[in-house]
Amino acid sequence: MTWDECRQDIADVLRTASDHQSHVQTFGKSAGSWAMFQEYSDTVSHSTDALELINAVCAAPLQERHWAKLGSLCDLSGNLSNHLSNQSSPARLWSAIVDRADGGTKTAEVEDLLALAIREGKLRSTFDAIKSQWTTATIQLGPYKSKGDIFLESSTAADVMDGLEDAIMTLGSMASNRASHHFRDEIKEFLKLLSNIEESMQLWLSTQSVWSYMEAVFDGGDIAAQLPDEAARFSGIDARYLDIVREAKQVPLFAEFFRGDDKREAFVVLLDELETCQKSLSAYLESKRKMFPRFYFVSDSTLLEILSNGSNPRAVQRQFQAGLFDGVDRLTFESESSVVATHIISKEGESVQLRTSVVATGPAEMWLSDLVQSMRETMRYEARRAAKEVHRMPVEEFLFGRPAQMALLGLQLKWTAGTLLSAVLHCCLVCLPGRCRRGLGRALRHTLPTPSPRPPHTRPRHSHARRFPICRLQTSSRPSISRPSARRAR
Repeated sequence: MTWDECRQDIADVLRTASDHQSHVQTFGKSAGSWAMFQEYSDTVSHSTDALELINAVCAAPLQERHWAKLGSLCDLSGNLSNHLSNQSSPARLWSAIVDRADGGTKTAEVEDLLALAIREGKLRSTFDAIKSQWTTATIQLGPYKSKGDIFLESSTAADVMDGLEDAIMTLGSMASNRASHHFRDEIKEFLKLLSNIEESMQLWLSTQSVWSYMEAVFDGGDIAAQLPDEAARFSGIDARYLDIVREAKQVPLFAEFFRGDDKREAFVVLLDELETCQKSLSAYLESKRKMFPRFYFVSDSTLLEILSNGSNPRAVQRQFQAGLFDGVDRLTFESESSVVATHIISKEGESVQLRTSVVATGPAEMWLSDLVQSMRETMRYEARRAAKEVHRMPVEEFLFGRPAQMALLGLQLKWTAGTLLSAVLHCCLVCLPGRCRRGLGRALRHTLPTPSPRPPHTRPRHSHARRFPICRLQTSSRPSISRPSARRAR
């Protein structure tokens, strides 16, 4: 029988041995005293143990060192693996194991050797799979604006980082395992490469994040002109960063691109220089916030967009509702090409003409400051106008002829004036005769006209919701003014 045939037929031989063991158990107790039966029983038991060891040897992934150790345990000299090729006879090993598989120390040592070989084989298979995966893994880059495929996609990068973390944890556990002793140096070397890839990838992602933020700031716009030194510094950083990315496209394998420390060190330098640019940019933004304090209410990214479009007021007004102005949604200009703002418009569509037109040119913080000053002047003018006209105009005409804020202010002023007048008249009525009190009481009932609860359909739809609460205020305030004096007159 050859070794190849032994591997194929060992299961049948084991079944035959098992049948013999079952046959031995069919004999009665009296057969135990027979010398021939005792010899037959011992031979079957001994052969079964040896066959199980032979089966384990056939299944175990034995290496040259394992064969040498097995030959030493079985007192076999020479290169044992050369006599165990597929077409050679396993007679020597069979005979040695049968002779020494006596259930004692030799058998236990052989079993330990085979168990160790199996564990080593499993670890080696796992290591080979991880090594094959990461020696063939490629860097995936996606498009960025009009610059081509230079951007690490966030979803792809997250998968890569998760895979690296799992592989590093697995290799670290393997390196501390006793069964990996013979290829531990190889594991540590590849573990060092994966750790370098992980650290370099983290630096790359951090650098890319800051670079894309700064690239949007200095890629044209007004900020590059206001910060020429920082723009020139970023230009050099941008060129070096793109050189590294182009090299990654030429050498797309992770294991090849990140071999060595040069890429990691390059990303460290780039990230440090980008952070220096970012600090200068933060100081620049802080100076702009001091010049126009409403900039404190918006984020850095929104502020950068405002400043980079300072000469384009139509682009800046899109950020009004981002925190600059709660009540102003946009501006009205003299014409499509004009930069002279004449009206402010709320998000409900209510329009108010500015007392002083604003020329929206130059730095954003300058013309925005002029806009705020013009709005203040307009509000002061409208407030004084409302305070005068609320006493001369019919309530309905006043209510729908003024901005909602000014209409409310005018009615509150009128209510306050009426309350004071009521208090004065109350004091005066104490000194008047009864007939005069009744006549004055009837006159006080008609002091404030009643507003129309339903506005005409010709009025703008957006004005209804803003003015109905004012109507309710006006309706409820009239009795509070007239009733005390009328009751006193009666």
